[in-house]
Parts: sequence; structure tokens; C-alpha cells
Amino acid sequence: MDEPPAVLGVQETARVEELIAKLRADGHAVLVISHDFAQVMRLSDQVWVMRGGRCVAGRRTAETTGEEIVALITGAKES
Repeated sequence: MDEPPAVLGVQETARVEELIAKLRADGHAVLVISHDFAQVMRLSDQVWVMRGGRCVAGRRTAETTGEEIVALITGAKES
């Protein structure tokens, strides 16, 4: 899903997040591409960071912060 709730209202966004959580709970892999780091942190088990078209880092969500993800994206921190 590429920016799934980007143009949705608050209630619709909540429904999309509920759907993603249900799919995860049912054992499905869900790939979400987003710049909404708070949402990424809420919905993911793992975060993969791309910069310049290349995967530059991967982190378990429980072991990282939004600030670290931003630093990896911008290149302020190396993987």
C-alpha cells in the first residue's frame, strides 16, 4: 500500500489502520510505503529505509524510534 490513508479523513484512516492490523493479525504480510512515521511505528513490525532508490537500513519497530528512522532516511545516521 502506497500512502494508503493520504487523502482520507480521520474516521476512514482509522478504518484503514484497523484493516492493516487485522491482516497482520491473520498472518498476512503487509507492505506500507509512507512518510507518516507515527503511523508506520503504530502499524509495523519492521521498518525498511530506502534512500536514493536503495535499501539502506532495516530495523525492528520495537527497537527503534521515529527519530532514528528520519536520521537513516536523511543520511544523518548510517545503518
